[in-house]
Amino acid sequence: MLGVPDTSGIVVACSGGSDSAAALFAVRSARPACDLIACYVDHGVRPRASIARDKRAVKAQAEASGAAFASVRLSRGADGGTSPEARLRARRYEALAEFARAHRTSIVITGHQRDDVAESSLMALLRGSGVDGIAAMRPRRTIGVGVDLVRPLLWAPKELLATYARSKDAVLSEDETNDDERFRRNAVRRVLRDLETIAPGSRQAIARGAAIANDDKSLLDAVAASAWRRVRSRDGASLVASELRRLPDALLRRVLRIEVRRVAGDARDFTFAHCVAIARAIRTHRGGSFHAGRAKAELSAGRATFMPVGSSASRVEESIAFEAPRGSARVKWRGGTISLRRIASTGAAPSGRGGRAEARPLRAILLDAEVLAPGAKLTVRSPQAGDRFVPSGRRVAVGLARFLSKSRVPLGQRHDVPLLCTNGSIAAAVGLRASAAFAARPGRRAIEVRWEPAKGGAEARSRG
Repeated sequence: MLGVPDTSGIVVACSGGSDSAAALFAVRSARPACDLIACYVDHGVRPRASIARDKRAVKAQAEASGAAFASVRLSRGADGGTSPEARLRARRYEALAEFARAHRTSIVITGHQRDDVAESSLMALLRGSGVDGIAAMRPRRTIGVGVDLVRPLLWAPKELLATYARSKDAVLSEDETNDDERFRRNAVRRVLRDLETIAPGSRQAIARGAAIANDDKSLLDAVAASAWRRVRSRDGASLVASELRRLPDALLRRVLRIEVRRVAGDARDFTFAHCVAIARAIRTHRGGSFHAGRAKAELSAGRATFMPVGSSASRVEESIAFEAPRGSARVKWRGGTISLRRIASTGAAPSGRGGRAEARPLRAILLDAEVLAPGAKLTVRSPQAGDRFVPSGRRVAVGLARFLSKSRVPLGQRHDVPLLCTNGSIAAAVGLRASAAFAARPGRRAIEVRWEPAKGGAEARSRG
């Protein structure tokens, strides 16, 4: 029974047909002491008379197997970009998971059988799916928080389950829409019947191939999970592009899918075309924003950052006013801390000047204590459009946006870089660089400015 406990509540999804009836009676036989619930899901798309007939059949099956009966009706959901069948399936599993949690059980069992596996695998091939699609019908998987969907009968042919249900004198109700070939699965079912006459045993062979693909998928998932851990930035908020480029294409695509699932909950709408476009941009060092199903991907500053659709980096305008300290001071900023401390000058200020030194942000910078005398009015604020300053070591002003880009600050984090200002001028991009006019001079007292960002903030820039 695929790890289903001996004594616990179990929900069996019942349609009234022979497959789910067989599952209900099989579960009762295998787990005689469990609290069993036969749950009928009303999708709201069939005639009411047909639904009433189904419910009568499920009630009779529940009574015969010593199970409780329940019915759940699906609420109307958003259309989205998937097929009507896929949307109904997703909503059905969501409803079953919610029902199971409400009844304090973690197991939902369905009557999926070998022919269902063959149908799903063939449909995946028709969509151009790879191993994951062919192996989509797994014996056990999570369908919600704390709830697993279990399919113990994937080994059994449909005819065997029908025979077993009849042996229990089960009242059955067959869904008349199963013969409607306007639905793709029904059309595929007919193709499989025709194929069976040409190549006997083909359904069993396809199902066996799906089982092999399932084993292969488990191995690939483990390899991809290991690679995903290697390419994450130190704060875990993004993926490092230089590390991603080391991966083979097939592994790169799997890693991207893992990241989409992490931020969006699932990768259901993350198409192959989406994935390939992002992978190609990473390979060719291109930046920009990309669709990723229920997420969006942002490639900038050597990072691939994924966010749920509808989210965005904080754009709250914020500024904090205070005075230059006589000794030391601490200022809270976006969950982190900026500390200022007057010290004796130790020579040239660590300003990150020259070449690509900005690629690794500095934890502390030194400002001229004589320019920023005690009591001088200071402000810490967010970057704004049009900001410009002269970085230490330079003589010409540059746009702050360009400076942050060259400093490899990811686009989504640039608005959170604290700017230390006085009299309308930028004295320092804290944690990165002092302004030339405010940088400490050798032989003069200095103010050490140190930036300790919140975990998951600017630390992301410190790797690769």
